[in-house]
Amino acid sequence: MDAVILKDVALSDLLSIIHHTPPSPRPRKRRSRRRQHHRLTPVILMAQTVYQDIINHLATKPPEAGGVLIGPRDHRSVSHYVPDDTGTSSPTSFTFDHKRLNEILRDYVRLGLDAKGFVHSHPPGVHRLSSGDHAFIRTQLSNPKNTPGEILMPIVVGREIIPYIVYADQPQRSVEAELRLF
Repeated sequence: MDAVILKDVALSDLLSIIHHTPPSPRPRKRRSRRRQHHRLTPVILMAQTVYQDIINHLATKPPEAGGVLIGPRDHRSVSHYVPDDTGTSSPTSFTFDHKRLNEILRDYVRLGLDAKGFVHSHPPGVHRLSSGDHAFIRTQLSNPKNTPGEILMPIVVGREIIPYIVYADQPQRSVEAELRLF
């Protein structure tokens, strides 16, 4: 999936993209957000610098490697990428170094940012989240300190980012998203 690059976009337009609400001249009857996110193609906004940092980091390492996606609290936008160079990697799995990443994340939280999800690389030809990825997500969602409604879980195959979102109410299901760069 190719990323869309947004330039000279007003903040109100970005917010409408984040919340999947296209501008409309007349009010619409609102549907429950829970039902909406499973029917529409969700959008992940990502800074171009983050996209490039991810590609530069993960495309130069053998699969599996990864890092954490960070962005403004209460928005589905990614403004920072923190590589996990101390995680444990094998040809078929990656284990994040949670202790180190949580220490780093504390500094971002003080700035009004929070963790949006995790990105990691997959071997060539593996374009979907694995059962191990879903087990990791369930572990994250079962921790009472973690209260996200969703976890961004893009994967990198070669030099391509394939964006996925996993919702807390259906952690066994991954939804392919649209990636828009700003």
